Amino acid sequence: MLLLLVAVFLRLNKSRNQNTQPNELKQAISKAQVTRRVDHYVRLGHLYRASGDLGHALAAYHQALRKDPDNLEALWQTAVIEHNLNNLYQAAKLLHYLINIEPGFHEGKASLVLAQILFSQGDFYAANHHLAKHLRRWSHPEAYQLSAQIKSKQKEFAETYKILHSKISIKQESSLLLSPQIPTIH
Repeated sequence: MLLLLVAVFLRLNKSRNQNTQPNELKQAISKAQVTRRVDHYVRLGHLYRASGDLGHALAAYHQALRKDPDNLEALWQTAVIEHNLNNLYQAAKLLHYLINIEPGFHEGKASLVLAQILFSQGDFYAANHHLAKHLRRWSHPEAYQLSAQIKSKQKEFAETYKILHSKISIKQESSLLLSPQIPTIH
């Protein structure tokens, strides 16, 4: 009997969630059209993106950016979608602009994605230069790995070793700091 109740609850909950998404989207569309506020266009973009409709999501984020070209969330979401659609030049352009406004956006995530795009475009000099600035501020493991890949591509194997070795040392030091102190027995 309990299993039957759980199954009915799950089925009802699933159908309610499926109906809520289109209703929520309709409400967001209406709100954005009536108010024409930036935050409503950003919210609409989020809903479209969550539903997998990247074209409409981009349109909503672009509408937000027409109203406020410096809206960090709209810039970030647009850059992420452009990156996912493999429009790397457009994504890099948006990320450069975003980072110029707010270098620490998402704790350096925008900066890291920009470095990855520069690397994937084969612009190792720009990627390396950008990563050097990035690593002064953040210590994302992916940034060290990418930096080592760049040095390897440039046949700078001693530098590659140095970067990887320093990252391993940093990781070992931080794990030692986080490990509990073992009491000594006298």
